[in-house]
Amino acid sequence: MIPLNICIISQEFPPHTNWGGIAAYYSGLADIFCKLGHDVTIVSRSENGAPKFEILPSGVKVWRVGRPIKRKYFIGRTIDRIIHAFDVERKVKELDAQKRFDVIEAAEASFESERLLKNENFRLRIVIQCHGSNFQGVVPDSPLAFLHKLDWKWSFAREKNSIELAQHILVMSEATRNFLHVHGLDIYKTHLIHHGIDTCRFSPVGEFSSAWLEVGFAGRIEKRKGIDFIWKVMDQIGPDAGIRFHFKGAVHRSLESEFKEAMHRFKNFSIYHGAGSAADMPNYYRKLHVLLQPSRFETFGLVYVEAMASGLIVMAGIGGGGSEIIEHGRTGYLVDPDGRSAPTAARLREIADNLPGFKSLRENARKEVQQRFSLETCAQLKIAYYKDQVIQHSHACPILNK
Repeated sequence: MIPLNICIISQEFPPHTNWGGIAAYYSGLADIFCKLGHDVTIVSRSENGAPKFEILPSGVKVWRVGRPIKRKYFIGRTIDRIIHAFDVERKVKELDAQKRFDVIEAAEASFESERLLKNENFRLRIVIQCHGSNFQGVVPDSPLAFLHKLDWKWSFAREKNSIELAQHILVMSEATRNFLHVHGLDIYKTHLIHHGIDTCRFSPVGEFSSAWLEVGFAGRIEKRKGIDFIWKVMDQIGPDAGIRFHFKGAVHRSLESEFKEAMHRFKNFSIYHGAGSAADMPNYYRKLHVLLQPSRFETFGLVYVEAMASGLIVMAGIGGGGSEIIEHGRTGYLVDPDGRSAPTAARLREIADNLPGFKSLRENARKEVQQRFSLETCAQLKIAYYKDQVIQHSHACPILNK
């Protein structure tokens, strides 16, 4: 096997810029790439207290460039990203001159590679991985809301421009591919590779015992994630059903007062665990029986597969990746967050009354993740794609071989 020299551009990378699922995904993927014998360099974002360069125990090399993301509060999200793209370009050019990268992967929403995509020496080596979109931004109610909307719109326009320039685009679900198609982008350039998780790290550790049926939510607390639907379910269930709800994640500014009021209203059968980090998640799942995550749209849904691998009964939103991950009734349940809450409440009562009766569903769910959504499977499929599509095409380009 000839090792590849892989560059991953992601401003989200633990532990210093560990903001969400992208950070956890790239951390695991980079480690697996190294274990498979490839050279991996991460170009991430500076953060106060973070080293400019480090080599991780796995062998992954991490460079942090530019300024901390808090700059966006002073100059705006889109301007901050434009400036950061210049910083990324300088570092990637410097590293590429020392040892040529075979593949450069970057996300679409942060358009960190937009400068490189305009350069013929890099374009055919760049893979755009679609993780999410600026089209789905949430704008808090405020006198400046119109400026936030304009900023999101501007970001989305630049995101589309990057995707249009890219020759290689990866999507992690058919829902993401359809999203690109709806917005007029060329879906024939896309290739589907599902995201993966570490199925050893996310695994059950025996039967968890509790006097309650423990139901959890994990992620950004906002209406896009269906949090308002969960409150309707909680109103249906009440405090005396033996069902307790857990919430883990940062509260979006648009929902702060509403969330505070809800936590007070449901204080007898709910717990808020704060935001935490990706490192907290395995233990969080192991103290739950059910994940109720009725998102209105997920480009993939890492929390779904993490929870399934951890032995939970997953009730996922029907929109987006959830319907591609879960087979309703066999590996979990699909929920319409804009539909009636009573059936979901009834299902939770059924589970609370007979948790052992759902053992086969939980086992099916873990097997499904092991077979389809492991990090090892994802990494091997990506390496094959890099070799067959990206490297083959870039080597065939005369400009890149001068």
